[in-house]
Amino acid sequence: MDRHLHGSRRRRGTASRQPANSLAFVEMMQRFLSVFLLLQSILGTRSLDSWPKNFATAPQNSAVSLECGSGLQDVKWTDTNDKVKASGTTSLRFTSVDQPDAGLYNCWSGGEVVTSTYLFIDVSSLHPTSPISCIADSYLHSRLRCNWTQTLQETPHLIRARAGRGSSDSDWIEVTMIKEGVVTFELEFPRSCLYGEEDLAFTVYLEAVNDHTYVSDNRTMFLRNIIKPGHPENLQIQRLQPGEFHINWTYPSSWARPHSYFPLLFHLDLQFSNNKTNRTLKEQHLTITGRLKSVRIKCRDLYYNSEWSDWAEIATRRHSY
Repeated sequence: MDRHLHGSRRRRGTASRQPANSLAFVEMMQRFLSVFLLLQSILGTRSLDSWPKNFATAPQNSAVSLECGSGLQDVKWTDTNDKVKASGTTSLRFTSVDQPDAGLYNCWSGGEVVTSTYLFIDVSSLHPTSPISCIADSYLHSRLRCNWTQTLQETPHLIRARAGRGSSDSDWIEVTMIKEGVVTFELEFPRSCLYGEEDLAFTVYLEAVNDHTYVSDNRTMFLRNIIKPGHPENLQIQRLQPGEFHINWTYPSSWARPHSYFPLLFHLDLQFSNNKTNRTLKEQHLTITGRLKSVRIKCRDLYYNSEWSDWAEIATRRHSY
């Protein structure tokens, strides 16, 4: 009998602990949910995956107003987390913005969203960047190849660039290539007639954002100052007789035509059996004597002292002396 009662007490003790365990689990889940909601309110529920159709920028600690329009009734503003920020006004005003203020703001009227504006903190002046650098391989039908080094503490989620000349601007293109902080991109060159003196510069613009910050950069330049031709092509060595060779090549296929109007200057490194020399000339051929082993060649604009092209692949002689 005592054993039976003792066993009953043990079972009742086990049963009495079960509600306590369930209560502890509920309390733990409530704490977890509270922390999750707190983080959600701080960090926001959305992350940028495309450029906002409408956005505003403001330097840190500056004042800014977001506008909704005029003549609207029953107006309210909500933030990224659908929290009401203002009511009864078509202007949402910030007296001193900081990163927690960044995000999407919706203006509502009559229960419908009238405008959506994403607010970024403009840190362009706080994060100096290296200048945008570009090169082009031709004066006509050219593409600009550009680099930009970003110095934001957080890697930008979105980057875009465009080029413009005068009142003519190209469309924004999205840039995705980032390697060790260097952004590389290509742009269509703003069209112009370059059979005369170039008197109008063009500008390359770049913008980058993450969820909170915005940075912009631009550089104005003349095409003639960033030309870097492609390397010469079809470099060949022909043996005329023992100890005499004829070397010829062609213009880069990407170079502007007619070549008589856009001439190039060529530089050759000549490697002989016992010495090395070089030649610089305008022609597309050269005859030399000696125990030639190999040749390499590069080129640049004849008139504007452009950057030299990369070296073409080395050509070696195929015949005996």
